[in-house]
Amino acid sequence: MSFRVALLCLILVLAMPAVAAVPPVPADWGTAAFRIGAGADHVEMDRGLLAYDAGSGAWLQLADGIPNFGYTDRERWLAFRIAPEGENGHEALLAISYPLLDEIELYTVVAGLPVSVGRAGDREPFARRPLVHRHFLFPLAPPAAEPTVYLLRVRTSSSLQVPLSLWDANPYFRAETDRYAFYGFFYGAMVLVVLYNAFLFAVLRERVHLAFVAHTGSFLGLMAGLQGLGYQYLWPNWPWLQEKAPAVFVAAATGSAFVFAHDLLGLRERSPRCSRLFRAGMYAGAACLAAACLLPYAQAMRPVLVTAVLGAGVIAWGGLRQWRDGGRSARWFIAAWLTFLLGTFLMITSKFGLLPRTFITENGPLFGLAAEAALLSLALAGRYREHKTARRAAQAEVLRMQQEANRVLKQEVQLRTAEMQNMMRLLAQANEESEQRNHTDGLTGSYNRRAFDDRLDLEFGRALRESKPVAMLMVDIDHFKNFNDTYGHLVGDECLEAVAMTIEHAARRTTDFVARYGGEEFAVIIPDATPDRLAGFGERVRQAVADMEFLVEGRRVPVTVSVGGGALTPAPSDAPEELIRLADGALYRAKHAGRNRVETEVRVNVPS
Repeated sequence: MSFRVALLCLILVLAMPAVAAVPPVPADWGTAAFRIGAGADHVEMDRGLLAYDAGSGAWLQLADGIPNFGYTDRERWLAFRIAPEGENGHEALLAISYPLLDEIELYTVVAGLPVSVGRAGDREPFARRPLVHRHFLFPLAPPAAEPTVYLLRVRTSSSLQVPLSLWDANPYFRAETDRYAFYGFFYGAMVLVVLYNAFLFAVLRERVHLAFVAHTGSFLGLMAGLQGLGYQYLWPNWPWLQEKAPAVFVAAATGSAFVFAHDLLGLRERSPRCSRLFRAGMYAGAACLAAACLLPYAQAMRPVLVTAVLGAGVIAWGGLRQWRDGGRSARWFIAAWLTFLLGTFLMITSKFGLLPRTFITENGPLFGLAAEAALLSLALAGRYREHKTARRAAQAEVLRMQQEANRVLKQEVQLRTAEMQNMMRLLAQANEESEQRNHTDGLTGSYNRRAFDDRLDLEFGRALRESKPVAMLMVDIDHFKNFNDTYGHLVGDECLEAVAMTIEHAARRTTDFVARYGGEEFAVIIPDATPDRLAGFGERVRQAVADMEFLVEGRRVPVTVSVGGGALTPAPSDAPEELIRLADGALYRAKHAGRNRVETEVRVNVPS
């Protein structure tokens, strides 16, 4: 027996325990394979899935709907097939849109044996995911002539739901861009509301504002955790927090809701018996919060949910009672609380399949929270007006109290003025940041075409006034279309970023201006450039890109550029486009002369 054969046998023996843990491939499917294309950019995989039954050792077809196994710590295996896509290939993504799964492993079957495709889960740091995204995404290789079989292992300590969908990659990320824009707007607005009430608490020192901040902030944290946004942006290196986030934030939101309702409704003065009940709710929320931090998630979540459901009912009952007794703030509070519960109810019913899973039902708590925040702000305003009316009535009795009221009113005016100035400052800062983004290329981080046009007009005008030369380089990545076809657009984007960074490093002077001209082309404006310096600069850029260590799957892939340079001493009849024409013509010659070279065209006045 040769050494290679012995080594192969040893590897197979070592691999047997891992393979043995995978259930056998199902023999008879009885369902069609999933596919994308033919006008569809994705398919919801909520039917036609097989689940492995360890008791019988057989694969059983799941009922229609999103697979939901309830609260269990047992692992589950699912099987499905992806059909060939014919001549129109798609870059397929398997999306699992439930960020609370602890362990996920995906296998493909090759020659009857499972081969690992990837693994993920919220028990691992976020950076280890196959694709950086709030959901679990697995790129799938294009199927061959026959359907490809996949096996999926999932396990979690929370509710085991597996919402699967198969996507064409480009439409998926376009759709996610719109969702991220919505989430950015919503969370940004809600953070402003939270900061505003935190500011009110710092000024007024009223506990109701602090309770509002805690309740709204806790629910924002809960939704960010459920949507995977918290793990992606706030705590990507803390898997333990991602696992405990639902229980922790639900408990915190429950306890702070009791505090807020107690103070807003004025239960201490209006209803001492109801006040004692609400204080018990506060203590129950605090106990659940401690349990959520100290106990395993599966043990803590059930009492937390029970407390939250009972607490929601008790708070609604207390608000209705105060409304009946004539409390003006209670009507706004009840409207806000019922709106919030309605949004949460929409999401829960969609999880159980009673309502279709849509953008509105999935984000029902967000809409409910936004409406709740607006209505609770009205409740706080109504409460403030009640206090203000009572204070003015008391101030009418004595002159000293009237003067005190005027002082308080002046403070309120100053507060509103400071708030308006702060909002104007934030608006100006936002406008400045927006202007900066409008001049920056979103992919490479270099300046974009708009910034290039502005800078070219500036440098061309300066050169015309001072009768000095101005030059530019046009840099084009060689055979970039073939590069994208070979390695994919994601790798192509990484290549564009690497080339842009390399060109910027080659541009050593602070006056040299690098921009992405479009597609795979970059432009460099070089003020006061002599013909020799222009050619040398172009050669330095070409050589730097050729020496670039660009790796694809651990293997260096050569990248080259063709460089065309143009230099011009402007005449009054010249336009900036003349300089672009010179550089573009030189680039054309460089391409047709074999690429990976530098060509220049110069129209510079030589001093006599």
